[in-house]
Amino acid sequence: MQTWIALFRGLNVGGHNVLPMSQLRADMEAIGLKEVRTYIQSGNVVFASPSQRAALLANKITRQIQNCATSKSGGWGWRLDRGG
Repeated sequence: MQTWIALFRGLNVGGHNVLPMSQLRADMEAIGLKEVRTYIQSGNVVFASPSQRAALLANKITRQIQNCATSKSGGWGWRLDRGG
């Protein structure tokens, strides 16, 4: 399993684009990511995946977050990096 880090920007800032971390973890687990952990209310997520393809993971995560009603207002972004 490869460890990955998703760094979200614009979530839970000033009461806009609110996405509870428990919901973010559940959304990530729903698309098959493992060992999902969030860091405080930052929106940063560490997870494991057997996938070695960043583009595939990025597409899956983007679709999942866009389907979340609390994030449809826009104003958020993110990047994906390999951990360790």
